[in-house]
Amino acid sequence: IGDWSSDVCSSDLDLWLKEGFANFMAAKAAAAIVPELEPWSAFHALKTNAYRTDATRGTTPLRQPLANLSAAKSAYGAIVYSKGPALLRQAEFYLGAAAFRRAVRDFLKRHAYGAADWSDLVRAFERASKRDLGAWAGAWVKRRGLPNVTLRWQQGKLQLSQEDALGEAGLWPQKLVVAAAGDDGQVRTSETRLERRSVRVVGPAAHPAARWLYANAGDFGYGRFLLDGASRMALLEEPRALPDGLLRAQLAEALWESVRDAELAPAAFIDWALELLAEEEDDVILAGLLARVEAAFRRYLDDAHE
Repeated sequence: IGDWSSDVCSSDLDLWLKEGFANFMAAKAAAAIVPELEPWSAFHALKTNAYRTDATRGTTPLRQPLANLSAAKSAYGAIVYSKGPALLRQAEFYLGAAAFRRAVRDFLKRHAYGAADWSDLVRAFERASKRDLGAWAGAWVKRRGLPNVTLRWQQGKLQLSQEDALGEAGLWPQKLVVAAAGDDGQVRTSETRLERRSVRVVGPAAHPAARWLYANAGDFGYGRFLLDGASRMALLEEPRALPDGLLRAQLAEALWESVRDAELAPAAFIDWALELLAEEEDDVILAGLLARVEAAFRRYLDDAHE
């Protein structure tokens, strides 16, 4: 697993773990009990708070050293409450649901009525999955920031790539579901492990006739999942043809990232969002779109556009 030693009590470093499990398990429970409320759309909205923080120079790793517990309040924020549960969802997908469940049960049994930290949970993950997870665990918990993930055709092959949003040479191993929409309206997917800078996507999603591509269907991954130019234009052309539920929320957020990266005109995004809003029934997606429209109007449009 690597050197997890510290001069500080390890429980002080893993404040995020309890909050991460609380939010992750709440979403899982809601998905099982009231799936009609689209709880994973709300979970996705929660994650975007962490993305905004993690893309800045002021961000911190999940695991933070504290001189004493009186400083604990300074560690709470989007990284603890939003990135923490996102990491646990990725861990479940990365390891497989059965292995993740075995590991958590093992972890709880071994440490009942005692103290435990992230390294103990990683060891449980390793026992359940029979994999060495040292590099994976270190990348997600010791390193700050997040990847920019892109998906595009290169020399006839569909390539999934990542780069450190902060330019610090970080690499985040994760398992993703790549989605591609065809002219027939069907969304085809391929599961892909992005454990290097770039990997080739194979399977149903690697169809050259796809109208648009998206690298994080199901929202199992963590990062800024950016659209290529062709996908951006295809999504803008038919806002009412977007898939329902979670994927719709993700694609809307991806288009908003295009505005933030100056790849899409704010006025064009507003026009697109207003057309989508006319028929949107999901309260979480509706609130997110309205917030983005307001931000585009107030922050990005000049007097001439107003």
